[in-house]
Amino acid sequence: MKEKLIRWRFLFDKDKEEQWLNEMAAQGWSMSSFFAGRYTFEKTAEREYLYQVELLPRNAKEKQNYFSFLQEEMGVEIVQEWGVWVFLRRKASEGSFELYTDSASKAQHYGKIARMFFAVSGLEFAIGLFETIGWIAEGEPQFLWLPLILYALGLVLLRQGVRFRNKQKKLEE
Repeated sequence: MKEKLIRWRFLFDKDKEEQWLNEMAAQGWSMSSFFAGRYTFEKTAEREYLYQVELLPRNAKEKQNYFSFLQEEMGVEIVQEWGVWVFLRRKASEGSFELYTDSASKAQHYGKIARMFFAVSGLEFAIGLFETIGWIAEGEPQFLWLPLILYALGLVLLRQGVRFRNKQKKLEE
């Protein structure tokens, strides 16, 4: 049985997440699964894998074609799908692993990520507003915590959207 390690992290920045996963792999801990902030690693040779985190295509056929391309053409292993994200890895012995090698494609990718964060942030604010209206109508102070949590989460997601939009603009300059 392989030695396992579990780490809890809530990362909203895919670049930081990739960096951390690659640092763990350099220490001989390769990610084997992810669920809601819980990363499971298995002991492997140091620097055996390189990791990338990618935003999934929305269309199922497009996603299937993309996965086939990654696996067959690039030798990429799909470690875990989670929501709109996918964790990918490739043997380090096959050379560097970067999905977006030019500034234009990387900027476009960051733009997609920013739009996703803005959309989810807007949804959090809208639901928070409806909860606030319900709280006002009911007048029950114990229910105030829910809209406050939704607004806080909306702000976190909005902040990430702005960060990715800034990364996009920097690359486009």
